Amino acid sequence: MTVQWIGLAGILAARDVETVLLNRNVSAAVLLLMVLAAAAYAAWLYRRETALGAPFRVFLGVLRTCALVLVVLLLLEPAFRVRETSMPKKTVLVMIDASESMGIRDIRKTDEDILDAAVALGDVPFAEAGSRPALARSVRERLAQVSRLDLVKGVVDSSDRNLPGRLPEDYVVRYCQFAETAESLAAAPPFWEAEGGGPQAAGKTTHLGSAIEEAVNRCGADTPAGVVIFTDGAVNGGRDVLDVAGRMGQRAIPLYPVGVGLARPDDVSLHDLVVQDVAFPGDTVPARLQIRSHGFEKRLASVSVTLNGRQLSRRSLVLTGEPQFEDISFEVPRSQRGHAELDVTVAPFADEATHVNNRLRKTLRIVDEKINVLCIEGSARWEFRYLRAILKRDPRLNVKFIATRAKPELARLSREHITRFPADPEEAFAYDLVILGDVDASFFGAEELLRLEELVRDRAGSLLMLAGRRAAPAAYAGTPVERLLPVRFEADGQSELVEKTAHPVLTPAGRHSMVMILDTPKEKNDAIWARIKPLGRLPPLTGVKPGSIVLARLSDAGQHVAQYPVIAWQRYGSGKVMFIATDRLWRLRFKTGDKYHWRLWSQAIQFLTLSRLLGEHKRIKIETDRTVYAVGEQVRVYAHVSDEAYQPATLPAFDVYLKRTDAGTGDPALLRLKPEPMSPGLYQGYTPAAREGTYGIQPGPTHRPFANEATFRVRAVEREFAETAMREPLLQKMAALSGGRYLRMRDLPALPEMVRDRRRRVRTLRREITLWDTGWAPLALLALVGTEWFLRRRNDLA
Repeated sequence: MTVQWIGLAGILAARDVETVLLNRNVSAAVLLLMVLAAAAYAAWLYRRETALGAPFRVFLGVLRTCALVLVVLLLLEPAFRVRETSMPKKTVLVMIDASESMGIRDIRKTDEDILDAAVALGDVPFAEAGSRPALARSVRERLAQVSRLDLVKGVVDSSDRNLPGRLPEDYVVRYCQFAETAESLAAAPPFWEAEGGGPQAAGKTTHLGSAIEEAVNRCGADTPAGVVIFTDGAVNGGRDVLDVAGRMGQRAIPLYPVGVGLARPDDVSLHDLVVQDVAFPGDTVPARLQIRSHGFEKRLASVSVTLNGRQLSRRSLVLTGEPQFEDISFEVPRSQRGHAELDVTVAPFADEATHVNNRLRKTLRIVDEKINVLCIEGSARWEFRYLRAILKRDPRLNVKFIATRAKPELARLSREHITRFPADPEEAFAYDLVILGDVDASFFGAEELLRLEELVRDRAGSLLMLAGRRAAPAAYAGTPVERLLPVRFEADGQSELVEKTAHPVLTPAGRHSMVMILDTPKEKNDAIWARIKPLGRLPPLTGVKPGSIVLARLSDAGQHVAQYPVIAWQRYGSGKVMFIATDRLWRLRFKTGDKYHWRLWSQAIQFLTLSRLLGEHKRIKIETDRTVYAVGEQVRVYAHVSDEAYQPATLPAFDVYLKRTDAGTGDPALLRLKPEPMSPGLYQGYTPAAREGTYGIQPGPTHRPFANEATFRVRAVEREFAETAMREPLLQKMAALSGGRYLRMRDLPALPEMVRDRRRRVRTLRREITLWDTGWAPLALLALVGTEWFLRRRNDLA
């Protein structure tokens, strides 16, 4: 408190008193009248005491007047609005990364990296770091493989090099460790003296942005003068760290990231694996890998593929030191069925930063059943010619063709051809997929079109329409096929010529669909789709139906509807329907032959028929958005619910039950799926992938006979080792956005001066103090009354 209560005059003169106020509202005239009345009463009282001298009577009158005036003031409840200021100690927050990547023992080769380690561990004093002293060979060898966290320990736990020892006395340093969250440490180092003490490199993920916010908010009113962060910047979750750094800058809290680790460590890692989810016994399955490497340029590496522990393929490759994409294929054993664990591994080198990131795993589902396909086409256009060859040579397919413009003799002479859509329902419903080309609707009878609709709606079959210039889809206006299609079209419209540069562009849904991934990375995949041009004429589409999913749109719609759907699909009853607006997909063959054209058709056929092949064609279809999740991810569960008439069900919610199937006998967990307003019959919800294991999802007993069981797996993913390099550019951006500075170990001597340069903050508190609460008022009243009483008694006054 800076206000000195030394009397009324002192209070009014004190510089921290901002306002004097009366809590009882009276006018100045009334207050003056009361003071004059008190003075008049005192004068009248002592005017009668003629035995006393005039000066003594005046003195006693003044005492009585002051006492009465003080009583009047106290009755009016006077108060003072005061300002209190203080200079709190400045707080510096030190955060230590305790995630698994901090346990990496970097192989240091350059003089700068070895110098950083020497400074951190005390082999080189801070003062000599600028002169780059020579180090003995034994010291260099010892420093070459010290873990990242050991370097932090060397700085923080050493009394002659840690931050508190180099800051003024009016600073306080708080410590915390972090991985996914921030956790306070003891008041002061050393932390690692006791066995097992101090931060350990054990955190499975690094949520740096969230940890900074959490640690700063714990400081409360003691806003840090700066935040020092020892980290390698391996951020893999939580709040956006650059967004948090920007907010710290707005609050005048600078960040000082201290980079720990190597910007380019010697390491080989597998970053991506693109392979189909389902295969057939005897299939030759292609896989595409993304490999990153540094420090092993021109070295020969070995890549192997195993299925359930059995090696199926091995090949050698030369590492480039840059991200590289490699293809490898393997043959699925003919005896393999069901789920299988696919492992792709790059044989590790002895001197890598870590071996954890040399392997990628995926679950492959092996299906032993041929797909029955019926292809109906009206003209020998180029797309059909290439498609016919693809269908005929695929051993997984059992294909029949209907050539609507061919002579009847063709069906009699060829076992591959039939004349019409089967009249026998059992024969018709045996087809898993019908590919309908540019065929006029008049070719079909009304019963045949209704049977096709029933195949899709009630029997989980699929329809793929490949649009053409003559009839499809406009000729099917008003027929059951129009109800099946995911797009809307003009019944009397004519196909229109589009710009020569227009080509298919993947939508967000398309980028996540295995149907549309023809190669990696994303930029190469986009370039492959851009090859499909010119597209010539396209049908007059007016949009898509609610619930439809567009996988590719037109890059330049021109006069067509905005976001013109080149490839779209939807669920219809228990089946699927896909629409492809162009018959120029064969342009994917340019300079690559069948590679991409075959892949697109193969993936589309598999996507459309897989549910039926796996017995998941019941009227209640439960699915997850993926089959494998990492621990901590969200599992999206959705159910397509149809009533007894195979029409979209309208329910307030749909309950399913989640249970682990590979271990334990615990009770199933209830998950309530909510309806999607724009997609009748579709219900969805989310559940966390909390623990490793295999899980099954089923509805309750009432609906179980009409529903499938969806399965998925949860795995622990080593996110910390996906990127072993210290992310120096990220740390530099953090510092710049917050108003701080990025540091290396050898720069630490400058840190105290940077923190001291921050402007000192003055804490100001304003409050009201009632005069009676000061203790001065009752003492003053007692002194006045007591003095007057003592003097009156001494002079024998009543």
